Amino acid sequence: MTDRELLDQVARQRSEDAFNEIVRRRVDLVYSAALRQLGNADQARDVAQNVFIRLAQQMDRLQPGVILTGWLYRTTRNLCLETLRSERRRREREQAAAEQLMNLPATTDWNQVAPALEPAMDELSEADRDAVLLRYFENKSLREVGTTLGIGEDAAQKRVSRALERLREIFAKRGVTLSAAALATTISGGAVQAVPAAMVTTISSAALGAGLAATTILNTTSTMTTLLNLKTAAAVLTAAAVTGTSTYLVKDREVDRLRSREIALNEFQASLTTDQNQALAAIQLRDRQIESLKKEVAELPRLRGEVDRLNRELERLAGIQVERDHAKQALAELQDELRHVGHRAAQDDQALQKNLEEQRAVRRMTELRQLGLALAMHAGSNSGWFPTRQEFAALLAGSNDSGSGVELSWSELRPENLELVFQGHSDDIADAARTIVVRQADVGVSGDGQKIHRTYGFADGHTEVHSAANLEELLAWESERIVPPDLQSRRPR
Repeated sequence: MTDRELLDQVARQRSEDAFNEIVRRRVDLVYSAALRQLGNADQARDVAQNVFIRLAQQMDRLQPGVILTGWLYRTTRNLCLETLRSERRRREREQAAAEQLMNLPATTDWNQVAPALEPAMDELSEADRDAVLLRYFENKSLREVGTTLGIGEDAAQKRVSRALERLREIFAKRGVTLSAAALATTISGGAVQAVPAAMVTTISSAALGAGLAATTILNTTSTMTTLLNLKTAAAVLTAAAVTGTSTYLVKDREVDRLRSREIALNEFQASLTTDQNQALAAIQLRDRQIESLKKEVAELPRLRGEVDRLNRELERLAGIQVERDHAKQALAELQDELRHVGHRAAQDDQALQKNLEEQRAVRRMTELRQLGLALAMHAGSNSGWFPTRQEFAALLAGSNDSGSGVELSWSELRPENLELVFQGHSDDIADAARTIVVRQADVGVSGDGQKIHRTYGFADGHTEVHSAANLEELLAWESERIVPPDLQSRRPR
């Protein structure tokens, strides 16, 4: 059952079981916080009892969204401050004695954290303080913290981490230097101490009795704000029953119950003697530990020397790290330079390839121009007739039977990749500069892959390379410059 559900049961139904459960869950937190601040078990028990009495009295006035853990912690802090102010002289004497005991170095982190914990918690915002209380005082999981605060688990983790780091900074300003992880472990292990089982029953009974009785009385008079102890409550309730005054009418069973609780309180008082003996034994143990620490002081020079050696080693390692960083930077610069060199080499290679391709194109055009010249010379030697396919093949092979009188050599063009498209008479040609007689058989593709091209030889002996977006466009251009076979004259046999 959640805190809110328990509070509702107490406020609406005056449920003792619900209030007992609240006390059972939170009495360790309240008592431990009071004990840290007051340093006195009797005063801590009184404050713990008064905190739950105040909770019972103010149950109806608690806001719906209140975080019970935070409310109890703040109330404990306020009551402790009131106690400290009222007993300032005795507190100062106790503090002076404690300072004498604390002149030696603390043996644990908790001895450093405990005296400054509550002042440090005061400097946190309410949201951060609630997060620390739920996570490290009550040791709740992040999911439970998020549920209690009304946020998600991830948001709870961020808030707890932020609050813990803020608390660590506050401790550092007070001269207590711990890592965030060490501070979390120290608070989780020492902030909340288990109280005797009898105290739970006593505090719950006293608070519930005082709270419920005070609630009844406050309905009719504003002069009674709290019941100072169980005996006073029983006396008031009994007097009201005897006089018969309607203002203080309380059932007999309430009186009996308060008397029973008074008996339980007396029994708890008897158990305090055992607690005091245990506290005395703890003080004696601490005295022995202090004596042991005094003996270990002789080890401090050796430890200081070891610390100096470790510091020098750290400085040496730091120098090595700096050298490694410089080497990494130099390596990165070298790699960057290699990338630039590679990029420039690739650019140079591309330029070389382009240059070679341009040279090859020039040679192809030259060879094709020689071929066109040979075809024109053949026509001049054969009464205007251009060569047949057989004569063209002989011409390409360099045979003297071609009738051109020109010997051809090939370095770029392949004879098998040349196609004769005109075998007629020169009279069939209307415009020699616009009439194709031979062309490259295959179609080339531009370097960017966007266009196609083909090389042509014309009847007047010049050559051209024509490019087009696609084959259809290229063929349309050719059809305007190639004499159809049916319009080419046939050589008489």
